[in-house]
Amino acid sequence: MKYWNKDKKIRQAHWHKIERFGLGNYETLKRELQLHDSTGKFYMYYGSDKIWFERSEDAVWFRLKLS
Repeated sequence: MKYWNKDKKIRQAHWHKIERFGLGNYETLKRELQLHDSTGKFYMYYGSDKIWFERSEDAVWFRLKLS
């Protein structure tokens, strides 16, 4: 999956977010997302407790993987 930090308005209007509180540290989570085989994109900021996913399937996969 590719990291994407372009247009905040598009992300907030159309993407899917999950809370990352308690899921692990920023570097580990980002690397795991980058290694996931998906055509979707994701965004996360080290100072935020949310991860944004372009595709709802990726958000569900990630939440299930870490639960």
